[in-house]
Amino acid sequence: MCAKKLCGYGLKNFSRTINEFDILITFVHIKTIPLKLSFTEHTLNFKRPFKIAHGTRSSTPVVIVAITHDGLTGYGEASMPPYLGESHETVIAFLQKAEPLLKSFRDPSEIGVILKEID
Repeated sequence: MCAKKLCGYGLKNFSRTINEFDILITFVHIKTIPLKLSFTEHTLNFKRPFKIAHGTRSSTPVVIVAITHDGLTGYGEASMPPYLGESHETVIAFLQKAEPLLKSFRDPSEIGVILKEID
């Protein structure tokens, strides 16, 4: 099902904050085919140690996320400083919860409904 203004070719931005992460998703060229989610976990090493009141770190955990629809892929990153209480495990658990819901949608313009279902 296509949103009236987005059927065929269109551009739509959606922004949302989830678990303290700001997400901006832009979809172009809407068709009714499944959305595909993929993600990989990484640890990024800093060139120099990073010092703040919570301590010193030389790396940070991140998860790289990709959503593909009709040959187009959008990429995002979840960076998880330890003082926020998030980790690879919590982000991957969230994405695993989101994946079946995302696959049930065939129209990226329904992202508002998708995010409401995930919350």
